[in-house]
Formats: sequence, C-alpha cells, structure tokens
Amino acid sequence: YLASIQHQRLQLSRNPIVVLVDPVVLALGESRVDLRYYLELRIQKTFQSSQFVALPMQEASEKPIPEGYTISPGAYFEVQTRLDDQLSATPPTFGETAISVCPNLTRQYYYQSYRFNDDKELDRQLSTTLWVYRGQIAMNHYASYKDLFFTDVIGGKTSKFLTWQPDHKLVRTDQPERLYFLTNFTPSPKTLQCRVRVFHSDGTAESFTAKTVDNVTPMTVYSIPVGYSELGLDARLKEILTYQVWLSNEDQQQVSDIRTFRVDRFAYESVKYLVFQNSLGGYDTLRCVGSPSESVNVNRQILERWTDYDYLPTVSEVKINSVTGERQLTLNIGNWLNADYRQYLEELLMSEDFYIVDGEEFIPLTPTFSSLITQSVTEWPVERSLSFIYANTIGGYSRLPKITPVSRPTNWRQWSVSCELDANGLRTGKQIVNELVKYYLDTGENVRPITTKANVAGTEGYIPPWLSDACAALTTPYVNTALSAISTF
Repeated sequence: YLASIQHQRLQLSRNPIVVLVDPVVLALGESRVDLRYYLELRIQKTFQSSQFVALPMQEASEKPIPEGYTISPGAYFEVQTRLDDQLSATPPTFGETAISVCPNLTRQYYYQSYRFNDDKELDRQLSTTLWVYRGQIAMNHYASYKDLFFTDVIGGKTSKFLTWQPDHKLVRTDQPERLYFLTNFTPSPKTLQCRVRVFHSDGTAESFTAKTVDNVTPMTVYSIPVGYSELGLDARLKEILTYQVWLSNEDQQQVSDIRTFRVDRFAYESVKYLVFQNSLGGYDTLRCVGSPSESVNVNRQILERWTDYDYLPTVSEVKINSVTGERQLTLNIGNWLNADYRQYLEELLMSEDFYIVDGEEFIPLTPTFSSLITQSVTEWPVERSLSFIYANTIGGYSRLPKITPVSRPTNWRQWSVSCELDANGLRTGKQIVNELVKYYLDTGENVRPITTKANVAGTEGYIPPWLSDACAALTTPYVNTALSAISTF
C-alpha cells in the first residue's frame, strides 16, 4: 500500500497557462480606453535556488465585452512559452547506473500584475508561488485535467512514474531502461529506495533494495535506471523470468506504483534500442527486433576550371571540391505489438529527441517519418518501419575499433549558490551550492562545452552546506512583521 502522502499541483509548461487580471472598476460612463494591464514573471534562477529572476514585462488590454455581459472579463496573459523556455529535459547518460536528478524539469515562479489608467498606476497584486513542470497532455484532456493531472493522475492512489508506456514491458538483458519519478508530495521522504522483486524460473521469488538516494528534495524529478543489467540482475544465480520495480521511503513504505518487466531472451537476428523523449520529460526505450538497414546519401560540390590550351587528357575540367554525406537508418519494430503498444506509438510521433544505442554511446537521430498506424481493428500483426537520419553529417570513411579516449583529469566546483531555507522560509545560517560545473584539474578552466549538474548528496563532487554570515536568519528578506494601529472607522 502507498504511504500516507498528499500530492501537490504543478502546471504543465507545454499546455496553456493563462493568468487573468480582474477588470478595473470605474465610475459609470467613464472611458475604459486608456486602461492597461501589465504582468511580470519571476522564476527561480537555478535548480533549488532561493533567488528569482524577472522576465520581460508583458502588456495587455482588456478583452472585449462578451455578448450578454455588461463588463469586460479583464486581461488575459499566456505565460506558458516564457516558462517553458526556462526548462529543459535531461538526456540520459550512457552506462549510468545510479539514481540521478533531472534539475531542469521543474521550477518555482510567481508573478506581479499591475493595472494602469493612462500613466497612473491604480494598483498591483502579488501572486503566491507556483510550480511549473516541463511536459504536456493532449489538448482534448486539458480542460478536464489541467488542475488534476499531478494530484489525481500522477498522484492520487497510485503515485505513477512519468511515462505512458504500457506495463508488463518486454525487456532484453542488455536493454537500457529508465523510469522517472516526481517528488510532488508531502511529507517528503528523506531517502528513496529502488525496491525490486524478482520471480525465478523455479517458481521462487525474492525482494531487495537495488539502489538508494539520500537527501531527497521535494518537487524534484529523479531518473532511476531499471534495466536488467542496470539493476544487477545479471549477477544473480537463478534465472529470472519477471521482475517488478517500485520506490519506497526510508521506512520502506511504498511511494510509487509498481512497474512489471518481462525478460525477453529470444534469439533475434538483430536488436536495436531506440531511446526517445516522452511527453512528460522522461526518456523511454523502444526495442526494435525487425531487420534494420542503413544507407548513405552524399552531396558533392562540383567546380569547373580552365584546362589551359594544352588540352591534356589527364587534366579534368570538372573537379569535386568537397563531399559531405548523411547516413540514413531504418528500424523495424517487429510484429510483437499489441493494441496498447500500437496506440502508445503516438507518443513516439510527438517526441522531439531521439537516440540510437550503438553499444557504447547514445547517438542522436533526426526522424524522417511523419505517420504511423496506431489503431486498426482489422489489422494482422505487421512490422512498422521508422526512418531516421543521423544528426551529424559524415565527411570521410574509416573502420577502426573503438577505444577509450585519453581524457584529462576533471573535478566539480560550485557554479551557483544560495542560502538554505527552513520549512518557514527563514534562512538557516548555511549557504548551499545549487549547481556544480566540471573543470580541468591541470589548468583550472571549465570543460567545454560547459557541463553543469545539480549538487546532490551521494553523487560525485557533492559540496555540503557551510555556515555563512551572509545567510544568517536575520538577513532573511520579507520576514512577516506584526503591525497594529488605532483608528476610527
């Protein structure tokens, strides 16, 4: 059973987020032509930061008076695009087996609205703080679920992982697989334990804790590797047919739903793994067991040159100046899809980020297909082809064994800091590092391109909080103050 937890609401940055500012009340007959409304958004500077940065001011006029009404409903501001620009998905790291944080999927924000009549400010209003999440749902579900998605669908009685892929998924023993989980509930756990229950071919079963992450923070997305080898199941003595995965808190009380995976050991001629971003910001894996194919298409830059008056047959009038090419990849999913998985392919069509697993890295792809059959009552099992081009062009040919590149020693240092806050929003006297940046130990310069990550306890480079006079409790801004006055009403 789920632990006794209460889920909190977030807004989806890829669906409409509309702020309504109430209309100004004017005396009867007074002109409303010069009324103006302004909105200023302030969003967290970085992950877990206590500092908020202001986005450019937005201006709007009143919406025209609808038929049957006597006054305008006010001014509307669409803010989803501005908020979404501050968020980003975190692609998985090949070979990573530890639970990691996706720092840029959530942010806290608030806004302040202003109402003007010509150049005169009438009033201003400050909102409470809100949370936004980088994700979206279908627009035909938006009106019903925009306020309930994270509390009743992702939360509620199930506390689901952030994926739409059907349960009881078939996985290979070398298949990379991840689940994403959002800690949008209270009380917040101090520890997340990845619990696993395996079912052996001899009919026995056992449960154990495969992975643990400490110092869990609220409103944070965690990426949990749950592949067969990533959980260490290949090192167990008995053959495993099926395994289940769920998350528990420090008291081993369940805080997530249970996902079941069936181990596929069938010998296919070819198996390819396609990793793609889902609509909720996580990354799903699709195994393609049909026959793949690759081709190369090149573009040649042709030059014409003067051959002089000798007209030698060895001198070419036309010369190839450069050759660039692109590799094309066609994957076949196979005919194992049931009705739920065929419908789930719509998620694949809507994705913006694709990778193919080549054994040692995730290689980026660009899709060239634009349609797939997702449902057909009369369909006989058939393969579905997915065509891609490799995102990076090629300029030559070589066939070399893969080697481990020589790398310079690196480490992590602080990138952004803020003051630690207690449950009441007061500074605790400690300064915390929000983000770390990777740098070279020999020169001290930052690694290029700039590589940052969240400062999470238990991970490489973690910097614990330290005492700082700049973060003393007395320095907390906007502390509540009791005010009293004697007056006559």
